[in-house]
Amino acid sequence: MEWLRSIVLFAAGIGFLEWICPGGVYETYVKFIYSLLMLAVILSPLSAQAEIPAIAELSVQGGSLSQEYQQGQQRVEQVQQLQIREILQERIAFQASLLLSEEFYGINQEDIEVYIQQESLKGRTSIPCTVTVYTRQPQQAEQIRNTLQSGLQLPGNCIRIERKENDIE
Repeated sequence: MEWLRSIVLFAAGIGFLEWICPGGVYETYVKFIYSLLMLAVILSPLSAQAEIPAIAELSVQGGSLSQEYQQGQQRVEQVQQLQIREILQERIAFQASLLLSEEFYGINQEDIEVYIQQESLKGRTSIPCTVTVYTRQPQQAEQIRNTLQSGLQLPGNCIRIERKENDIE
């Protein structure tokens, strides 16, 4: 009964809109759109009934579909974690090179390696990483460590200073 009422009200609404809208070039297009809408209203109960078996069929086969979906989701999350890790490594190395190049001569981004541990970064407030700085002046190791600790807000045990061998030209 509700379906019949919605058809009658929709038809009355369409008739009113056709009466308000001026005729002319677009009249055929407007009538076509109205007829499509009327068809959708008429067929709406049929589509609602047709969805019930489809849902039941999906729930029977849902076990394998949901497992495949979850596996795909896990693969996507793993790739995202790797991409996030790479971006963080680049940003930390760049930030460290900016901090160190201001105070220490001869240290640039190529002299800095950042390693982020493989554990998940989800929900973490700190990044589990190790920053290694290669320098030709190991006597400045403590100053370099202090600069990185204060600038990057990393604990001292996450910062390694190693001697860089002289480049042979």
